[in-house]
Amino acid sequence: MEKHKIIKGALGLFAGLLAGFFGSGGGAIVVEGLERQGMDEKRSHAVSVAVIFPISGLAAAMYTGGGHVPLVETLWLCGGAAAGGAVGALCLRRVGKKLLGRVFTLLMLAGGIRMLF
Repeated sequence: MEKHKIIKGALGLFAGLLAGFFGSGGGAIVVEGLERQGMDEKRSHAVSVAVIFPISGLAAAMYTGGGHVPLVETLWLCGGAAAGGAVGALCLRRVGKKLLGRVFTLLMLAGGIRMLF
């Protein structure tokens, strides 16, 4: 088996572990890992979203089965998230690599700082 396939499989495993354990976080790992494998930034963000779809679906089903998902609040969030995801995907086509990298970095920093305090 080719080395890059093994690395991508391990990356997916790690992203899924983080998503299942923390409820999110897999996307940042996928983006970083794909970029380190030589994939361009826009494509790595797009692949990350596609990869997170099945990870999130499985984790959501398990959380729901465990009684941890309040249905009404979740449905409202899903509607907003779907609209935001569509707008974000359209904007990705127009955003430059440099701006995309900076915004992504700022979001990761903000999340890390928030977790510290």
